Amino acid sequence: MAGRHIFLAYRRQRLTLKLKGSESNASIPCNMSEEQNTKIGGLKSGNSQAALAQHFSPMLATLTDKPFDSLQWQYEIKWDGFRALTAIDNGQVDIISRNEKSYNARFFPLLETMKHWSIRAVIDGEIVIEKPDGSSDFASLQSWHSPQDGKLVYHVFDILDHNGQDLTMLPLSKRLEVLSSILPEDPNVRISQVLGVSGIEAFQFARTNGLEGIIAKKKDSRYYSGKRSREWLKIKVKKRQEVVICGYTIKNDSPRPFSALLLGIYFDSSLMYIGKVGTGFDEKLESTLLALFEPLKTEHAMFKVPENTGSERVDQLQSHDQKVIFLQPELVCEIEFAEITRDGFFRHPSFKGLRVDKIASTVTRELEIPLAGLLKA
Repeated sequence: MAGRHIFLAYRRQRLTLKLKGSESNASIPCNMSEEQNTKIGGLKSGNSQAALAQHFSPMLATLTDKPFDSLQWQYEIKWDGFRALTAIDNGQVDIISRNEKSYNARFFPLLETMKHWSIRAVIDGEIVIEKPDGSSDFASLQSWHSPQDGKLVYHVFDILDHNGQDLTMLPLSKRLEVLSSILPEDPNVRISQVLGVSGIEAFQFARTNGLEGIIAKKKDSRYYSGKRSREWLKIKVKKRQEVVICGYTIKNDSPRPFSALLLGIYFDSSLMYIGKVGTGFDEKLESTLLALFEPLKTEHAMFKVPENTGSERVDQLQSHDQKVIFLQPELVCEIEFAEITRDGFFRHPSFKGLRVDKIASTVTRELEIPLAGLLKA
């Protein structure tokens, strides 16, 4: 691992992700279209770009259990950041999160970059903090305030509208041709390149380099706004889950401001308790979280505990050596875990970061769908 780096080496018609380290030295070619001026006709004109930004919602990928190889699919890096749709209209720019909040002020360097572009388009991508080795740093992204906090990069992987023409019903391959032909070259706003290798090789590359995983996309997939598609699949190196923060515990004999967070997930319309997470925090993060918790404190638990699970009841969370502070269910975070127990709780969970781009009421259990069933569909 020591001395390992990912070098981004741009070539005339392709990008090579080059892994260099003590144990391996391999390169992965990344395909780029040779057609730079694709003409799209016969599409209905849309409204203003501002209206289009509200019209579209991100298309979501389906989680599956393992990588695979197929010539009908292409493979990309799964970046560890915040999803964002951006509407650009010759100097007017709106960067919008998954929960329809503006990122313009928060990620102002990206705004300033795209304000200089003379294009009209709605693009889709992921905002990350890029580490020196080329991977992304999700923890640093949450506390980013200025360029001194890390290098912001917007990895763009799709285009939904160009010059008022809705492109969502075009095959992905055609959409990417349009994107490549109009997006200016910039070190901070880049096209997320297609890895020109098999899915299994791409997944191994992600695992070796500490990346979150890969995304597999059918080359002829359409873009279904706001829908979870089985034509886009995500394969994660490690298991993760978004959860709602429902409260926290404080150990009487501990110097830490809190010991663990209480977690919940929605099943139908009910918020159900699914355990705690007590690792993955540092002092700075704990202080930040406590400030966010203060206005959300409430007297009673806003969640239910599943019956017949053998887990703690709400009244058992509080004891002689521990007190519990309940919170209104408004904050979402992401955890990493080893597996899910029979009771539906997480084994060895670790806090990875807040998800300010997610709405608490939409957080449900994300289950892996076996690959065999997806490829047959």
